[in-house]
Amino acid sequence: MIPSNDPIFAAVKEHRAALAALNACRSDATARKAAERISAAERKIAATIPATLRGACAALRYARQASRSFPGETWLGHKLNLQFLASIEQSIAGHRRQSIGPAAAGRGARQRAPSSRRAVSR
Repeated sequence: MIPSNDPIFAAVKEHRAALAALNACRSDATARKAAERISAAERKIAATIPATLRGACAALRYARQASRSFPGETWLGHKLNLQFLASIEQSIAGHRRQSIGPAAAGRGARQRAPSSRRAVSR
């Protein structure tokens, strides 16, 4: 069952189906068509920003599993890998802002250290 609230699950499912279609090819013509379908599915995965942390984790897990299928190679290619990582980063950052609130998210990560000066009483 695919959670309907996160588009990354549909993108992963589409990629899996494209890989299965490639593995089932019996001719060069169908293999070329399947390879085009895989390329489109890879671009979709790379560009899809997961809507949930569960989706971000699932996308990372799928990328790790898929990478094992291509030892010594970059799974999506360098440019798509960067886009994929940026999408995951954007998803996680968005969830971080939601969990700490918009006011806190706008502040810098550093907090000012307490002053070591003593207040002078007059």
